[in-house]
Amino acid sequence: MKSKLNLILQIATLALLAVIIGLQVINFSNDESDNYIEKKLSEQKQWNDYQKEVGKKNIVVTDSKISRGDHSTYIIGDVNNTSDKTVSGVSIYMTLYKDNKPVDTSYEYIGDMLPNTTKQMEDAIYSVDFDTYTIDYITGTIYD
Repeated sequence: MKSKLNLILQIATLALLAVIIGLQVINFSNDESDNYIEKKLSEQKQWNDYQKEVGKKNIVVTDSKISRGDHSTYIIGDVNNTSDKTVSGVSIYMTLYKDNKPVDTSYEYIGDMLPNTTKQMEDAIYSVDFDTYTIDYITGTIYD
């Protein structure tokens, strides 16, 4: 009887130990998953910050204004690469306002810009009526 009770206690102890180990493995796996996600989000934020910094340092929008057409409204202007390097994937991000209240956002993809060049921006807005806008930020990438 004593050996049967010992055997039951040993089996129960092993089962409890297996459950504890299993929980630790699951917890470790979740920690790895959380760390992976945090790492990827951090890397994405660093990349976004880099692209904004490239845009801020190298790209300038001049002579921008609203131009009204028959069926849409445009934001037009000159986009200048003021650096001596090609800036790739240039995009202009804007917020649109009606009566000083934000009503929409928009962006215009300019593409690659050779050193010291100018391209025309013509962002067609069909979705909302607006009377002012702000250029929030410009992004780009320099590949050395």
